[in-house]
Amino acid sequence: MAIIWKRMTKEEKLLEEFDTRTKKATSDLQKIQDVLINGHVPGKNAIDAFHGSLNALRDQYNDISAMAKDKIPETERPPEGSTAKEYVTALISYKENELARLREKTISVLDRFSRVTSNDSAYNFFIGAYKQEATDTRILLKDPEEAASQFVDIEDYEKVLAPVETFLKALECEDLDSEEGIRLLDKVCEYYTVTIAGGIMNDKYYIYGA
Repeated sequence: MAIIWKRMTKEEKLLEEFDTRTKKATSDLQKIQDVLINGHVPGKNAIDAFHGSLNALRDQYNDISAMAKDKIPETERPPEGSTAKEYVTALISYKENELARLREKTISVLDRFSRVTSNDSAYNFFIGAYKQEATDTRILLKDPEEAASQFVDIEDYEKVLAPVETFLKALECEDLDSEEGIRLLDKVCEYYTVTIAGGIMNDKYYIYGA
């Protein structure tokens, strides 16, 4: 069985950085305590080092708690003053639920996109590579372990969804001459060729079985 490597998430990196800064602050404090125990007064450099590491630790904690407040609904958020680990654990739990939801949504959207076709063989050729990529990604996402290893952040799903959702919205737009229709076609050109955008505009594409 092949080993599946999983990228470290943003939340895991945050906690790792916090732990590193905690150890640095603890080490700097220990140096001051050792000097005091030996009957001496800590030097300015030792005191400045401790203040610096403590301030960095405080900033890191504030960043983590602010992220939790920004990402997690109030009803699911740890109480004010929770530990950094509690905040990160809550962030991970909330994001896992979001990733599961996005995985199902992305599979469904990619399935619809993979069924886009045309009665004109040329237009089928133009979109063929994009459909194959969508199919490959859909197959990957159907494997929970593969999905968890390669789609570790919400942005990973958003990068996949943005092009295909834009295409499908343009395809289903009732009036492509409207302001919304023109905006969608411009957006399609950010992800696909102008020829494909023209195919949408000229009703060359439709969803098979829809």
